Amino acid sequence: MKTVVEASLKVGDSQKIIEEFFSRQKLPVYFDEFNNRYQAKVPDSKQTDWKGLESVMMVYVYVDAHRAVKRTEVKLEYTWF
Repeated sequence: MKTVVEASLKVGDSQKIIEEFFSRQKLPVYFDEFNNRYQAKVPDSKQTDWKGLESVMMVYVYVDAHRAVKRTEVKLEYTWF
């Protein structure tokens, strides 16, 4: 997923391009106004490590005041559910 995000979104890309990316990837996206980022949980990415802790893959797209891409992150986040 990281390579897909990096190939699809570049610094300065507009809100429209960001939202079209999430739509094409069929990722349910949420805008977190407190962290100024789009975030989406990758479906079927749930994993359990050797300790029994569960994680999911998350896509974060941080934006500036005009909602243009500043940077992206794809990483595993531990979850309580």
